[in-house]
Amino acid sequence: LDKYSPETVRLYLISTHYHKPMEFSWKGLEDSSRSLETLYNALENFRMLDEEENANDEAKKLAEKVDIYTKSFIDAMNNDFNTPQAISELHLLAKSLNEYTTKHGKIEGKIKHSILKSYLRHAKILGILRGSETKFSKINELVDLVLKIRRKLRERRLYDLSDWIRESLDNLGIKVEDTTEGERWTYKR
Repeated sequence: LDKYSPETVRLYLISTHYHKPMEFSWKGLEDSSRSLETLYNALENFRMLDEEENANDEAKKLAEKVDIYTKSFIDAMNNDFNTPQAISELHLLAKSLNEYTTKHGKIEGKIKHSILKSYLRHAKILGILRGSETKFSKINELVDLVLKIRRKLRERRLYDLSDWIRESLDNLGIKVEDTTEGERWTYKR
């Protein structure tokens, strides 16, 4: 069990309805670990979207989806504390966030913060993603600073040093992707 975080174990335990017997499996723990990674990555990628003043139609549609997932999440929890269904709703929300993030680099600020609040509220109810606020805020700023330095190195055509920074970040568990809109990074869990 040293291989898995307490958060992974928690997600594993609530993935089975409390009325049903739980059959322990290492595969189940590994699945929970990947599930948690997916939820964290969706959160971090969505957080990194730039904010704009006006909402586009896609952002409004995303906000409507979040409202639907929120209602379904609450219904699941009110239905005899159906945590497996609630986790499923959170994953549907994460999938929608990922789809939006992949297609768009910006979102209206109020919509972004409202969606993040809902996402984190659901996660808090389940007892997961608890380290996202405090643990990552300063680290995110530091990674952004390192990537700015990397960008300056690339502008000066110092690619060996730029690649070394990306490899070093990768070794620390931070995956950097170069896109046409700049760098995107995610935590590898």
